[in-house]
Order: sequence, then structure tokens, then C-alpha cells
Amino acid sequence: MTPEQEQYLTNSDPLLHRFFQATSETDAIRERNALCDQYILPIADAVLKERRGFSAGDTRYRLQREFEAMLDIKSLVAERMLKRLDLLRSDMHEQIFEHRPIQQFEAYCVVVAANAWNHYLTRKHPERMRLEHRLRYALETDALLMLWAEPKGISMYCGRREWQLEQRAPSRLDWEALDLESARRLRPRNARTGLRWLFERVFAPLRFGDVLAFFLEFWPLDRVESNIKEPAPFEARLEQALLSDSDAGKNPQEIVAKWEEVREWHRRLWPELLLLPANQRYVLLFTKVEENQNVAQALLASEVVSTDQLAEALAVSREEVLERLRSGPESDAKIAERLDIDVRYVPVLRMRARGRLRQILEAAQ
Repeated sequence: MTPEQEQYLTNSDPLLHRFFQATSETDAIRERNALCDQYILPIADAVLKERRGFSAGDTRYRLQREFEAMLDIKSLVAERMLKRLDLLRSDMHEQIFEHRPIQQFEAYCVVVAANAWNHYLTRKHPERMRLEHRLRYALETDALLMLWAEPKGISMYCGRREWQLEQRAPSRLDWEALDLESARRLRPRNARTGLRWLFERVFAPLRFGDVLAFFLEFWPLDRVESNIKEPAPFEARLEQALLSDSDAGKNPQEIVAKWEEVREWHRRLWPELLLLPANQRYVLLFTKVEENQNVAQALLASEVVSTDQLAEALAVSREEVLERLRSGPESDAKIAERLDIDVRYVPVLRMRARGRLRQILEAAQ
């Protein structure tokens, strides 16, 4: 095994090591099937049950339809995960390394299953997906309420913020304990109002799926305010974050919080970078921020800018941008060559750019 292969194996979840190290195709298939039976399918089943929630208005017909849909979704999850495992094994054995290793296999299974469920809702029940986005938005922005996940990310809970800080044990939503007639008359103006109404009548965190099912039962969807920007689904953010090379062993929620913080900083930084003179902008974009990564690559990784936007900002072709990105952070000598300036002037440009950027950001606060 080459040093590169050993590093790739080290960066992968230990659960995958037997599959990667299988010496024959027969052994690899056996290990892959074991991963599917022991992790992928059970995790997908748990995630789908959690995301669906429980409704007092469920009928046998509706339950049967969703049961059949869940079987289809589980098959899609297994297909996607097995395909990715095959790609990763091929990368390692052929030493191509085009795909990032999975450092937290179980957590990755969770978000793949959750994304598959979200995709199903978007196609089959778009009104439910819209309501879910709005409830999530209200929970994430309300000072009194909160949405959080248990450590493995399978179960999502919500409730009053102090309940999560107190680590109060969650409970199932007891429909019979609520005044359902009052719920039927409820016509809140927005999701925040409806959620506060609910959490004034329960005294422990609830599964988010149950809360969603409750509002689907009693809340006319056309009365939900729609003039808000829907946030990216939690699972989509988590799937990106779990591919990070430096977050092994961390709570998935912590990874997402860190990733979102960095992304928000990049959102602020990009428009201000465009205000800099062209040569200062170039120096900053190709300055090293992490090992083997420059500012331009970091902005792309956080999905704040596209390759085409970088090309426009640098006044070069898309192909040139891709070529420069592949080379990683550039030395001062290389930057000087690109800008056709004396290499001794590059640190001066960098210092001026940082100072000017600091002034712009402070003035914007």
C-alpha cells in the first residue's frame, strides 16, 4: 500500500476499512453487502420513520401509500450509498482520489436518507415541504424556540430554547391532551405564532416530525406566510460538512454550526473583495488560508461563489481559473509572474488589500 493509499484509509471511517482492504472482488462485495445490511438500511429506516411523524388523521390508505414510498426511498438510499462506496474503493485502489473520503459513515447515511426523503416530499407533496421549511426557519430564528438533533442526527427535536439547554427529555406529542377544537380554530399569521401557541401547551421537547404532522392536520397551508427566504435544509448543510477532512469524531450539529459560521463570513467577504483594486483582489484570492487551500478555493467550497463569478472578478477565462485553482495557493513569485510585477511588491499589495478590506468591513458595521 502506498503512502497516499494509507493516508486515504486513515481519513476514512474505520467501518469502511475491511471493504477498502478486501483483496478480491468477492470479498469486497461481501463487505459492501454487510455495510448495507448492518448500517445503511437500518439507518435509512430509522430516519424515514422519524421524518414522517405521526398524525391523528392518518388513514390505513395513507399509511399504506407512504409505506410503499418509504420502501422505494430506502432502495434509492441503498443504491446511492453503494455507488459511492464503489467510487471510493476505486479511487483508493487506482490512486485517483477524486472523491473525498467519508470520515463519519453512519452520520453520512443519515443525511443521505434525509435528503432522499426531502426530495420525495418536494416532488410528491410540495406544500408539506414548504411548511417544513417555514417551521424550520421559525425555530432557527426565534429567540425563544430552537431546533436541534440528537448526536447521531437521526432524530430532530424542537421546543423552547431552555429545554435543550436543560437537556430535558423529549416526549411524544399527545394529541388527546391538546384542545383540538381550539387547534382547528387556530389561524395564526405565521409559523412563529403557531409554534409558540403549541409550546405554551406542552412541557417537553417534541419530535420535529410530530410537530410538522400536527400543523399539517390543523393548519391551512395557504395561510402560512410565504414572504421569507427558505433556509437550506439542515441535512443538505450537514452532508457538505461531513465531507470535511478535519471534522472526524465531532458532533454533526457542531460541524454544521462551524460550517455555517464560515459560510456566513464568506458571504460578507465576497462583495467587499470585489471593491478592491484588481491586483489587490488577485493577491488576496490566491493567498493561502489553510494547508493546500487559498481564499478562492475556500469561497468555492462554501458555495458562496461560482467558478464563473471568480473568472469575471479576475477578468480571465473559466479555464484559466480552473487551472489556477488546481495548483492551490500560489507563491509570491508565481503571483508576481501572473501580475507582471516585482516579487517584492506582492507582500505590499497583500498588506494594503487587508488594510483596505478591514476599513470596508468596519465601515459596513
